Amino acid sequence: MLNRRRKSRIKTISYALATAALMTIASGCTDKIIEEQQTAQIEAGVIKKLRVSNPSGDLTIVGSDQADKIEAVAKIKRTENVPSEEFKMAFTERGEEAEFVNSLSSSSFGINVLHQMDITLTVPRNMELDIVDESGNITVSGITGPVVINDQSGDMELKDIEGEVQVTDESGEIKFEKVKGNITLIDDSGNIELANNQGNVNIEDSSGEIDISNHSGMIVVVDDSGNVKIDQVKGNVTVEDESGDLRIEQIEGDVRIESDSSGNVTIERVSGTVHNNSKK
Repeated sequence: MLNRRRKSRIKTISYALATAALMTIASGCTDKIIEEQQTAQIEAGVIKKLRVSNPSGDLTIVGSDQADKIEAVAKIKRTENVPSEEFKMAFTERGEEAEFVNSLSSSSFGINVLHQMDITLTVPRNMELDIVDESGNITVSGITGPVVINDQSGDMELKDIEGEVQVTDESGEIKFEKVKGNITLIDDSGNIELANNQGNVNIEDSSGEIDISNHSGMIVVVDDSGNVKIDQVKGNVTVEDESGDLRIEQIEGDVRIESDSSGNVTIERVSGTVHNNSKK
């Protein structure tokens, strides 16, 4: 095992700049837009876990069987009144863990200013991920290690994951597809879609539509507001719903409705026992 007291090594970012100038009209003024690309990488080596901090911009993480490095590619768009020094990213290695930081602030630079930094990370498929994201869309695919995401805003898509997934989200639509592992989701706002997944699912949702289909595993949903549709499930289903229509059908297992204060309830084609404790 590596000595954890070893001084952290901050890897040097290698820059590959591909610059193109575009013209745009903003509030009657002509502003030049610069397009650039940066790359950074770190040897995967003994690294098992990657922590990602992304204050702003879209984030894409792709797992690859061929990857022996962790590589970041950033696509940057900026008006020329935003200095290129504002766009930085870096890896830090600490034994079996590494951290990737995008240092671009999500705060505005002012009127008629463009500052956008979208990042794609390529990692070994078995990498464990711990992601903190403030703003921008997130896509994660091809990972066999566990995935933890804390997100403030932006849409999210997770697909082809073989491992446990834990998501805490404040705003934005969320889609899980072809996840083989338990899913835990705490969501404040935005629609939720799960399709073709395997594993136990626990969802706590404040508002937004929920659509779960073609699932294998137990499902527990606690929902404050929004319609809920669950169909084609091999496993027991438990729902506690405050507001919105509820439709449950084609269930190979038991169905239990703990509560349903308002909205229509439809339960059809259930092979097991149905316990309906709704107030209606």
